[in-house]
Amino acid sequence: MIKDIKIYILIIFLVLYIGINIDKTIQKLLFFNYTLKHKKYSIKTLDKPTLIVATHRVGMEYIERVIANLEIKSSKIPVHLIVNNNYFNILYNMLTFNNSKKSIYVKENTVNKAIKSLKSNNHILTFYYKNQTKASSGLYYIAKKTNCPILLMDIKFSNNFGLNKMYTVEYKKFDYDKNLEKDMFLEQLTEKMF
Repeated sequence: MIKDIKIYILIIFLVLYIGINIDKTIQKLLFFNYTLKHKKYSIKTLDKPTLIVATHRVGMEYIERVIANLEIKSSKIPVHLIVNNNYFNILYNMLTFNNSKKSIYVKENTVNKAIKSLKSNNHILTFYYKNQTKASSGLYYIAKKTNCPILLMDIKFSNNFGLNKMYTVEYKKFDYDKNLEKDMFLEQLTEKMF
């Protein structure tokens, strides 16, 4: 009986430890690290609700997600992360406990949920594929309804040191004309990001 209780306590401890440190664990298992290219702008420097748009390149999605989570964890600010509603994201979110992060799954009314979150003094972080401007029109509507500042988070592969891969994160402000039409807004956003 006591032996069973010890095993259950050990299992609970391991689940909590892995959940708290899952991003660092994945980072070590995948042999990668990242640096901030410029420190003038970052998630840490935000002082009002901001739409943070991170690059999402094919083949790097999971690394970008880990880097975004590490940045969110180090910032200690409330960030609501817009992610696809799939098993990986649901499991990953269950394992990454973080008081300053909440996930908004792309289902129904995602834009309205993001707008409500920004108006409640939270930041929104979402990912943007270069060739999916039609699917990314929600960014336009979020910006148009809230007039929020936009911070771009460009994550790039930079170097390979044996097994260890190095990535850089560069933050850039995206100053946009509030009167732009959707297609022009997304075109300018794409140019600035990629």
